[in-house]
Amino acid sequence: EVLKYLRQAHGESYTYEFNNPLSEYKKSSESLTELSRYFGRMAAVMLAILLIGFTGVVKIFMKKREKELAINMALGASKKILIMELFLEVLSICTLGSIIGIFIGNLLTLRVDIAVFDIKFHWESAVLCSILGLISTILITMSSIKKISKMKPIELLRSL
Repeated sequence: EVLKYLRQAHGESYTYEFNNPLSEYKKSSESLTELSRYFGRMAAVMLAILLIGFTGVVKIFMKKREKELAINMALGASKKILIMELFLEVLSICTLGSIIGIFIGNLLTLRVDIAVFDIKFHWESAVLCSILGLISTILITMSSIKKISKMKPIELLRSL
């Protein structure tokens, strides 16, 4: 209504703008909310891609070790010890990868400066990511180990 009156009084030669701190705050908080949602979606997509890739790597790792496992089982090695060895091997690789990832992530948070966000390293996030990584490693590895543990050495050697 005010803009209408000013246009009638002064014509189209002038432009008017009213600033309302509350509306500016709402606009900036909406854009931050959208940005955080976008980052959340991107993180979910990257996590899904990472889990699919990690599953493939573990399956390939287990497939390459099947012949070795079959020979060891045929020579009398205990399935329990072999399975535990495989599991600890994959778990140690995951743990080492988590430690390296946390270290690199910490270095990146020190170097990255975004005007919108105040980026800081949080140990809680690092521990949560490590736990999530360990849980996914356990689940993915257990499916492959379960398949191998059910097979007999002769079946493993024939399948190769």
